Amino acid sequence: MSSASTPPQVAAWRPTARDLVLMATVVVAIAASGPIVAVSTAPVLAMAFWRCSLAAVATSPLAIRESRGVAVSSRALRNSLISGVCLAGHFGLWIPSLRMTTVAASVALSATQPLWSTLVARYEGEYIAKQVWFGLAFAFAGVITVVGVDFGVSPRALTGDLMSLAGAIAVTGYMTIGSKVRQQLPTATYTTLAYASSGAVLVAVMLLLKVPVSGYSREDWMYILILTIGPQLLGHSILNTLVKTTAPTVLGLAILLEIPGSAIVASVWLGQTLHVTVAIGIALILAGLIVVVTARDKRELIEAG
Repeated sequence: MSSASTPPQVAAWRPTARDLVLMATVVVAIAASGPIVAVSTAPVLAMAFWRCSLAAVATSPLAIRESRGVAVSSRALRNSLISGVCLAGHFGLWIPSLRMTTVAASVALSATQPLWSTLVARYEGEYIAKQVWFGLAFAFAGVITVVGVDFGVSPRALTGDLMSLAGAIAVTGYMTIGSKVRQQLPTATYTTLAYASSGAVLVAVMLLLKVPVSGYSREDWMYILILTIGPQLLGHSILNTLVKTTAPTVLGLAILLEIPGSAIVASVWLGQTLHVTVAIGIALILAGLIVVVTARDKRELIEAG
């Protein structure tokens, strides 16, 4: 590795004070998402629909400016819309799970997305280091622990766990397809298409199930706006900025703080307490994800160098 390429990598692994503040903002915004959904009374599908739709409206002006003079192929358009369908599946499964099981369990199971992404990468022929397999084993042991405990607690809690896991698999499709589409389309253009597609799918399901699109309390509208501005726009937008200056491993580890962060918020705000065995399972998931994230990113950094 040449000396000319070394400084940017060193800088990437040592975030500036500004980047640390921005990462803290992202973690707080994302960690508040679960408890907000759990405490609100608006229909869960409605919260998912408005979150995506309002975000699409907010990003559309930038998308229009970015896409001027940019040819959008039919394949890129189709994949963007399919990605949005996956995102709708994620929100349509994960958000309801927050009212069926504990916020901590739901968030931890939803955060297993890196596990499914790793398995997809292996299926596509990517080399997976031994350290990653150890991390997967730890995380899956944690998943089994959490689900096993909730199986004995109630069918409702178990259903919430399984819905959260299914939501993690759905968001893996969103991330996998999106990572390829973003090589062809500007970020805001892709984001707007995916959010709009997700909103369209969710409102179709709402109409089919006769879920009201409006008529919520003022407090619930406030929660919907907070979800849109915080996790959906502020969190993702800052992450897109940090990608240019901070190593993927650092960002990955910062995002994983959502798991304990949500548990703390849910404990203080909602009074939710964790069974000790569930806490152990969540700790195993977190430990396994840390191993997976750090191992994959370090290998990618070496290959890129």
